[in-house]
Amino acid sequence: MYRHPGHPNSILGDFELVVHKNRLHLFHLCLPNHDLVAHLVSDDGLTWTELPVALRVGDPGEFDDDQIWTMGIFRRHGRFFMLYTGKKLSEHGRVERTCLATSQDLIHWKKYARNPVAEPDPRWYVAANTKDARIQWRDPHILVEDGVMHAIVAAGANDGPLNFCGCAGYFTSTDGRRWEVKPPLYRLRLSYDFEVPCLFKFNGKYYLNGLPGSQLLNCYRVADRLEGPWRRPAHDRLIGDGNYAYRPVQWRGKTYLMSWLQHGEADWAPGVQGGRVIVAPREVAAGEGDEIYLKSFSGWAQRAKGTALRPRPGDFLKSKLGSWGEWSAEGQALRGMADCGYAFRLLPEIHADFIAEITIEPRGAREFGLAWRSDSTADLHTAAVCHPAYAEVSLVRHIAFAHNPGGLRWRGSAKLMTNHFDYHGAAEAGRPGQSIRLRVVASGPYIEVSLNDRLMIVQATMSRRSGHIGVFVADGAAQFSQMTILPITPPHDDFVS
Repeated sequence: MYRHPGHPNSILGDFELVVHKNRLHLFHLCLPNHDLVAHLVSDDGLTWTELPVALRVGDPGEFDDDQIWTMGIFRRHGRFFMLYTGKKLSEHGRVERTCLATSQDLIHWKKYARNPVAEPDPRWYVAANTKDARIQWRDPHILVEDGVMHAIVAAGANDGPLNFCGCAGYFTSTDGRRWEVKPPLYRLRLSYDFEVPCLFKFNGKYYLNGLPGSQLLNCYRVADRLEGPWRRPAHDRLIGDGNYAYRPVQWRGKTYLMSWLQHGEADWAPGVQGGRVIVAPREVAAGEGDEIYLKSFSGWAQRAKGTALRPRPGDFLKSKLGSWGEWSAEGQALRGMADCGYAFRLLPEIHADFIAEITIEPRGAREFGLAWRSDSTADLHTAAVCHPAYAEVSLVRHIAFAHNPGGLRWRGSAKLMTNHFDYHGAAEAGRPGQSIRLRVVASGPYIEVSLNDRLMIVQATMSRRSGHIGVFVADGAAQFSQMTILPITPPHDDFVS
């Protein structure tokens, strides 16, 4: 996970990914000024180093003298091409156009002398600068196939209400400099916007992902051919609310999607509201039918610090920490039971950063899951909570904070993110007789929760830096087995203050 080291912490914006010499290069906007495109590089997908700024806004009178918005990058004949969104001061930033810059090495960029290279064609797109609408033509992304560059942008179709005009604008080129604007590749018809669209090929099919402007939750479509027709899968969303602006990248033989993560309350950076961070790569995997889902990045295992621990039922039963409810050993499994409310059991060791996995078999429990960074009573902790009745998994934080100058403490909990089993073709997960494999990555403030190998939650919270790991069950019984805990070294100690 990466955040900009300066202030404010929300400076990060939409980004693009490029692979060069087996390294990941990431170019991102800098908010709120939109005055430059920053450049990062990574060898492992987890730790990032800043490189020189790639682009800055133009001189007065140029097509980008006001702001630069999201960019897309591709390679052609040994040269890199960056399509980016330019805005003019004389138009008060209300008109968006596609501009071009080129580079031999991804470090030094030169703007094209004949900018802009594409703008909305009034035959198909909203193209008139009126008080009712700005001219949408931003966030380009490019798929190169058979010598043709296929570019899509967030645009507005002119054949319907403005509130539902959001579409994937479309233009193509064979040389990277001369572009032909064409009718929309896809009309979303869900909102006024289809922000940061991306286009990639996976498992022989084409996938189009973007952010409906009024819904703030990414969705995707699928087609057998680039020109469509495009289909909406039954479950067309990936990770929960807060993960935005996905960008695909082919790296080391796999397809990954990365995004930035938005926080309303950045408790890992005291006093910061609305922080943004760039999260770890997520591997794309094939689901049922047309559906895809995301898997946790395999590179996390390279952060291992020592050998994995494999707690047994006896290790839990010997510990008196967080000991609520009825607990017993059933062969190689730990059984927890609570007639009313929660039953907890904590391990004695202290862990800060780790990868933990556990198999859970529900026995009628209303809720069950894994807790970590807990105090010795399981009063203050973070937890992955499975709720089979609602096919939900949630990230929950239990905290205490100062209530007044007199020193009173107020205790409570907050759901940080929720996702649903059946979004990913796993509706049976968590029901009696159906064991699940729960996996948690905790690295600094960064948290991942996977269910049966499917990444369900990506969030950041650090109300407690370290603590005990344990299991819990509520209103019923569940069995826990095959637990492993792998300590890891966080790649971002700069988050800890």
